[in-house]
Amino acid sequence: MSPEELQQELQLQSMLIDRSEHALLTLKACNEALVRASGEREFLAEFCRLCVVEAGYAHAWVTLNSFNPHESLRPFASFGRLQSYVDSLQITWDDQATGQGPTGQAIKTGQIQIADWQAEQSSLAPWQEIATHYQIKTSISLPLKQGVRTLGALNIYSTQPDAFPPLEQELLAQVAQLLAYGLSSRRSLAIQDRLLDQTIQAIVQMVELRDPYTQGHENQVAQLAQAIARQLGLDENCIRGIHVAGLLHDVGKIRVPAEILSKPGCLDPIEYELIKLHPQACYDILKSIQFPWPVAEIAMQHHERLDGSGYPRQLRGKQILLAARIIAVADVIDAMISHRPYRPGLGLGVAIAEIKNNSGRLYDPRVVEACLAVLNMSDALETEPTSPPPFQTGDRLAKGGPKGG
Repeated sequence: MSPEELQQELQLQSMLIDRSEHALLTLKACNEALVRASGEREFLAEFCRLCVVEAGYAHAWVTLNSFNPHESLRPFASFGRLQSYVDSLQITWDDQATGQGPTGQAIKTGQIQIADWQAEQSSLAPWQEIATHYQIKTSISLPLKQGVRTLGALNIYSTQPDAFPPLEQELLAQVAQLLAYGLSSRRSLAIQDRLLDQTIQAIVQMVELRDPYTQGHENQVAQLAQAIARQLGLDENCIRGIHVAGLLHDVGKIRVPAEILSKPGCLDPIEYELIKLHPQACYDILKSIQFPWPVAEIAMQHHERLDGSGYPRQLRGKQILLAARIIAVADVIDAMISHRPYRPGLGLGVAIAEIKNNSGRLYDPRVVEACLAVLNMSDALETEPTSPPPFQTGDRLAKGGPKGG
């Protein structure tokens, strides 16, 4: 081998190593996206971004199969400098000309498709002119397969000729398998989430049947608590747990006699003590359910107060979980503004006065501040007098007692 030929061979091997390195970086990007992202769209968008930023490809995009071969395949996630090109594409996976390109064929056949956009190919004709305009030289389309089903396709573009040699194709095929796994697992989690939501709502409706005067209370508390948690900057997983605990915080009222829950006047001391048993009952009902969050403990603590005057365990300060401190404030707000059989709604002004006046004593000051910010943003503030009507701002004992639903 002459020196010139040796140099050419070394250059070729170096180029192949560089390209294989692109594929390895793409595999790394897929693993990173699997770890970082939670939702389906977020996961695929993060992967596409890393394909371009880390692996150096010109563009990456993913389309999902609608299972109607005539329906246009649109980008579900996309990143790179060729977005205008991707947005202009008309692609199907039927037998028409728009279904003969690499993306459509990858979905239809379940096989990897390599396209050389510099060569004259009838299957590329619908897009070749615009691909040339964007200087696309090579592309690869990889089916995302789950068993015999093709969930969609990963498309990667390069402005370099012959950009996907066999070794790179093998590595990218592994990437496609990982993407399909990430996609299907996230869809399974989404189905589980929906089932969880439906089960929780069924429980909430059962509680509301026992106490129709508080209908909607659990959902309203959960929504306000979720908004407060987000205002505090908590992560989405924690916020989700607070929302679930908010929905279930009064499930223990199932064990309280219905005639006490709907009594139109003040409770006597024995009846009030029965009402105070509901947080512990809630814990007993929920403790055996394996939630990803401490839902039973949060629900049990929602009537605890910073100064130890709450119930059932008279916890103080940071002995009370932050999630329970959030739900406590949301619960007080909704309970005070809502109508009850023993008094009319007191109005938001009175409820705000309650949490402001007792911030630092009964309620967490940071939570109170976040709650006020949420109410401000929702334009929900009412200009009502803060003096309470009869029944001592809604307490069910004539002598007064902790607020909350």
